Amino acid sequence: MNAIVPSLDCLSSTYSLQAMDGRYHVLRLSGLLLAGWEGRLATALSARRISILRASTCRAPSGSLAVEIKVEALDPSLDLSAIDFFNFTRDHGGPPPAAYVELTGYRLTCGPGSVKVGIRAVDAEGFLGRMLRVFARFGLFPSEMIVDTQGSEIVNVFSLQSKRLGAHRERPRPT
Repeated sequence: MNAIVPSLDCLSSTYSLQAMDGRYHVLRLSGLLLAGWEGRLATALSARRISILRASTCRAPSGSLAVEIKVEALDPSLDLSAIDFFNFTRDHGGPPPAAYVELTGYRLTCGPGSVKVGIRAVDAEGFLGRMLRVFARFGLFPSEMIVDTQGSEIVNVFSLQSKRLGAHRERPRPT
């Protein structure tokens, strides 16, 4: 499938799914999505044994998103073209099973109105969904993210903002 499908919720949102070499697909989402969509999508994909190999997202000042996700169905009989990916961004299913994940490295960088978090860990099913839910619990949501799986290692970078921080403007300091 390489068609653009409009969202039922918001006609300005679309997605497309493109088969790569038979094993991999690239999912592209664009438009306005509900807060926390990243965790819900990652959790729903993991529950269906669809592995996220690489992902990037960027939010425009208007709030519109451009998302590209490279996925692999671990069950070769699964027909990805039959899946409503927008439904996964809205799915409010229960949290993924709790699992301990040991980070092999991390880096935090604070900026005005945001924090950048770099994470390295051994790949584990459902890891991305769990990380995004942890951020959401603290009111932090990605304005940008780069997700990559290199062999058995996860290398993720998130630029996080809270609803309050996103609206925050630096005030001049008294002299």
